[in-house]
Amino acid sequence: MTSKSFRQPFIVTGAASGIGAATLALLGGSGHHCIAIDRVAPKSEGHYLACDLADEAAIVSACAAVEGPLAGIAYVAGVPGTWPGPMVMKVNYLGARRLIEGLMPKLADGASVVLISSLAARHCGLEAPLLQKLLGLSQWDAVNEAIEADTIGGPRAYEISKGLLNAWMPQATRLGARRGIRFNVISPGPVATPILQDFRDSMGHARVDAAEQLLGRYGRAEEIAAVIAFLLGSSASWVNGTEIVVDGGLQALREVAAA
Repeated sequence: MTSKSFRQPFIVTGAASGIGAATLALLGGSGHHCIAIDRVAPKSEGHYLACDLADEAAIVSACAAVEGPLAGIAYVAGVPGTWPGPMVMKVNYLGARRLIEGLMPKLADGASVVLISSLAARHCGLEAPLLQKLLGLSQWDAVNEAIEADTIGGPRAYEISKGLLNAWMPQATRLGARRGIRFNVISPGPVATPILQDFRDSMGHARVDAAEQLLGRYGRAEEIAAVIAFLLGSSASWVNGTEIVVDGGLQALREVAAA
């Protein structure tokens, strides 16, 4: 990362635990100033901004409280499918868009935005016209009503929320292109974080445990954080508008096993 990155802070959401905490620690340990956004304060020292990313008003207040210019945003916050469908949609997709769009004027030219998605986005299954219709809706209630978030359940809402996040990324890339602001998505496989059990409960123990059996272990939070830090930095200056899968080879091994 350039010396400029040391002066301009990074936003890290979901910074209190898991991948977010690992990202905060890695960036901070490298001398970068970070602003941690979460409902609860992270254990590490630094600038903390309390915000419930399921609350539109709280996001508006958080955006107003942040001083630019920002070097980048790592949107790591997310909730698993054990949560109610509307909440899953709010934190994983709607809150991500609202925060990032609200902070766009405060991003420095050449900044980088990294979104954490999931391999589960591949199970979204919504047709392209419906995806585009949903992307065009600005009212949170309208999005949740369109996908019937109250009735489909948290696991299905999780797949859709991540699918929408991936589908939004090209639009965001176009939005940032004139100012050289890069947007990229990371899709991890199962990672050993405090909410791994929630993913086992919502996705099915057999499905998640099969990943561990194929790979020999789950991913580690710091392994995902390392890729986030790379994408935030100047070394990734020509990586833009793409999805990077960080799954330890899980997809490849599944394909071989199915052949």
